[in-house]
Amino acid sequence: MDAASQLRIEGRLAVVRAFEQSALTVTLPTAAARLPFAQRYNNGELSVPEAVRAQVPRTSDSSIERWQRQVRKCGIIALAGACGNRAGTSKIDSTPEVRGMVQEDRKSLLSG
Repeated sequence: MDAASQLRIEGRLAVVRAFEQSALTVTLPTAAARLPFAQRYNNGELSVPEAVRAQVPRTSDSSIERWQRQVRKCGIIALAGACGNRAGTSKIDSTPEVRGMVQEDRKSLLSG
């Protein structure tokens, strides 16, 4: 893994962890707590290391939610941007004959 990917992982993971720690101290449900956290983060009201701020200068509630989901689904390596980026690499996609049969079957199902 290259250095930029590693730094991206560290920055995003630090934001997710900071949010999760913050969420423990508020009475809001997790989903509702993301927006005020993101606003405080973006306003510079949260103390985070400069290296984290350099990697994640701004965030949003949806980014935090996506990063949490990626970590659950694919592990922290997903924060480098590699989660779910395997489109076109399945056995069907890599075998032209099979891909052609599947596409023909799909066309006949949709038209019939």
